[in-house]
Amino acid sequence: MGRFYRQLERIGTGTESLMTLFRNFIAFTGAVTAAQISAVCHPRKIRWGDTVSCMVRCGVIKISRNYKWTCLRNKSCNSDW
Repeated sequence: MGRFYRQLERIGTGTESLMTLFRNFIAFTGAVTAAQISAVCHPRKIRWGDTVSCMVRCGVIKISRNYKWTCLRNKSCNSDW
């Protein structure tokens, strides 16, 4: 009987963890949606310089990481990675 209760406890703990993740996902989605609606309604409040700078930086980082990964995987690049 003890084995059954341990298994039941594991299922309950897993369910609780899953529900916490789901709640956090819904909260994040709501916050992003609210920020987007605010940005559409008040475009002058957006710091465009910082936004573009961040987008460029993230894009460059992503491209460089993909390039590095491709070079490491193919071993055909002559780069200094």
